[in-house]
Amino acid sequence: MPVPLFLIISDALDRNRSLSIRSKGQSGEKSSNKHRFTMASLRGHQQPDLSKKLYRLIKTENHAIGAYEAAAKEQANIASQLSDWGEETGDDAISEISDKLGVLLAEIAEQEDVLASGLEESRGVLKQIRNTESSVQPSRDQKAKVRLEVRHTIRNHTNTALDCR
Repeated sequence: MPVPLFLIISDALDRNRSLSIRSKGQSGEKSSNKHRFTMASLRGHQQPDLSKKLYRLIKTENHAIGAYEAAAKEQANIASQLSDWGEETGDDAISEISDKLGVLLAEIAEQEDVLASGLEESRGVLKQIRNTESSVQPSRDQKAKVRLEVRHTIRNHTNTALDCR
């Protein structure tokens, strides 16, 4: 009995899907080692070399800021849960200690949030530096081009002067 055509096509598509950047692993989860192309990822490729490095630094710092903000939220949540748990125990000593520990954890969370805000401000400064670097780069390129043309002209002039002797 011949194999139905849709099964052959389905099998071929499954095999080819594993070669695609959109393929999913056996468990249905996206593979984390494959790069996704987006407009944001391409934006860094259109910049001068110095700006590219700053662009990557700024992106990395953005991820770090997000991690600190998430950690601050989690820490505040943990502090609240600890304080609530201590109150529900009914034991005054445990309630008092868990409340004080919860206050300390909440302060740590607030400091992590302050750190994230400071990093965000420094990231803004890096963005300004990157933008300035990008705007100055065309004049640097033009200056290098003129220098190269001058060297080339001097070499040609020197060579023709030596040939005339």
